[in-house]
Amino acid sequence: MQFDDFLAPLTGAQFLDSYLDIKPVHLTGNPYRLGQLLSAHSINEALATADIWAHEDLQLLFSGRRVPTEQYCYTVRTRAGDVIFRPDADRVRYWIAQGASVVLNGVETYTSGLRVIQQMFLAAGFAESWANIYISQKGSKALEAHCDTHDVWILQASGQKIWNIWQGREEWPREGEQDGRRTIIEKAAQSDDGDSRKGELLSQVILRPGDVLYLPHGWYHSAIAEAEASMHVTFGVRHPSGLDLLQVLFGRAVADSLFRRPLPLHDRWGTALAAKASHLAALGDRLAELARDPATAAELEKLTQFSMRRGLWQAPLTVAELSASSDQDAG
Repeated sequence: MQFDDFLAPLTGAQFLDSYLDIKPVHLTGNPYRLGQLLSAHSINEALATADIWAHEDLQLLFSGRRVPTEQYCYTVRTRAGDVIFRPDADRVRYWIAQGASVVLNGVETYTSGLRVIQQMFLAAGFAESWANIYISQKGSKALEAHCDTHDVWILQASGQKIWNIWQGREEWPREGEQDGRRTIIEKAAQSDDGDSRKGELLSQVILRPGDVLYLPHGWYHSAIAEAEASMHVTFGVRHPSGLDLLQVLFGRAVADSLFRRPLPLHDRWGTALAAKASHLAALGDRLAELARDPATAAELEKLTQFSMRRGLWQAPLTVAELSASSDQDAG
């Protein structure tokens, strides 16, 4: 799938000029936009592996809050001796019957269709792309009004869902990672002060199969499956920012003796203040030189491409390939 095909009737150029990081857009009128990429059958493929998931992968949301792990999971001891939580199918069914929404995290490589969409975003120049599946019962609301720390693409797979888009937008919020994983649901559910920051209702849209809703980084939104059950996939997408540039500049600064030189000490009489101010100014000038250096831009591009390659799915090795590798090593 090409980015232009995904955006139609918009073109990629129109989206970049008028919507990217500027304002939301609702793409509608094409129920076949996603083809079989997000069919119920393909989602069932992902669900079929649920018995090996941990609680971070399959989460339950009820009335805007996460269901406590111990209320739908059992404990398992791994061969390494670690204790982990695994979802219990009967308990999950119980919560679904109560109206809970099911969230499947980090599923961008679980089906061939999801992998195609992820690779489309990466090929379009975004630095990272990951996916969560939301399955909501009629009348259920998974999350209260909140914003995310990345761009959001909502792809409606089945049923329909009403989305409220608020006027409020945070100024490119960013949160770290916990235990090396993105805790997207936890971050969203913790936005307790969303009501005071979301502002007035800007628009309300109904997503139907094949529809796509784009929300820029930090834009407040909420949703409810009011009329019927709904299944959609949310792709979190991040494009390079000045923070990525700082990562490159840090590496270049380490190689520069001026940055490795100790700062002038501050003494009780303040005689070193002028020397310290002069040194800081020199560091700022040098940092500006490094930022303007074409080599920095090239390194930033390389960093982005590495993130893209890391995010792309690769087919697993087969037994035959592994045997061939062993033979080559033995030779």
